[in-house]
Amino acid sequence: MPSFLPIKPLSGEFQTIMDNATDGAVLVSFGSTINLAKLPPKIKLSFFAMMRQFPNILFIWRWDGPLPEKKPMNLITSKWLPQNQILGHPNLRAFISHAGLNSVSEATYHGVPIIVIPIFADQDFNGYRIKATEIGISLEIRKINSEVLTTSLSQILYNQKYSNNMKAMSAIFRDRPMNPIETAVYWSEFVLRHNDTKNLRPLQNLYFFQRRFMDWVLIAILILSVGFSVLLSSVSTRLVWKVSIIKSVNKYVTASACAKRESSYS
Repeated sequence: MPSFLPIKPLSGEFQTIMDNATDGAVLVSFGSTINLAKLPPKIKLSFFAMMRQFPNILFIWRWDGPLPEKKPMNLITSKWLPQNQILGHPNLRAFISHAGLNSVSEATYHGVPIIVIPIFADQDFNGYRIKATEIGISLEIRKINSEVLTTSLSQILYNQKYSNNMKAMSAIFRDRPMNPIETAVYWSEFVLRHNDTKNLRPLQNLYFFQRRFMDWVLIAILILSVGFSVLLSSVSTRLVWKVSIIKSVNKYVTASACAKRESSYS
């Protein structure tokens, strides 16, 4: 996960909103490239039904579009949200996101357990990592319904496993020799001191198949092919040997039987 710069606490309207959410708040945001207001009606209604199951929880949704006529009473929408600051507020209990790397990094920094619904690019992989480390829950968008959302949020809110795991991950994420500002300053000055920075970009010196580890895959395939060929050759040799023995035995038995038959006639 990349370093990022923590910014100032909330202020103004959002500070008041979060301070008043004494039973907790849930942030819903899918970044700047995905407009949740344009989701299929079935998915939006599933979200609304889920929110009604948690009447004491305040939901803050980044929403850029016409407001629905019957939105839940515990839902606040806004075209723009100070996401990082909201994630840093102590009353925030969960984050529903698209698993974008910046959003996941911010949630991890602030120790907020997360529900992700990957949609494209690296989001599936990020969702897999979230699920594997048990700092949150990853859902498939095609399987979204109110029951799935309600069950998932209940797990995040009331199963301390996710909160504890995310807090532990946050402690690891923050534990570094230099804070993000110092890191940014150091590398900026490093580039100014040294004109040649090619050594900082080793991937540029690799071919496409090397970046994708295709050369190692090819080596593995060759090793497996050779091993399979040796095994097949060994099995074939043993089969041929057994067949030749069986033929020899049959030939001997047949010859002996013929000899006995001829001796009996004489």
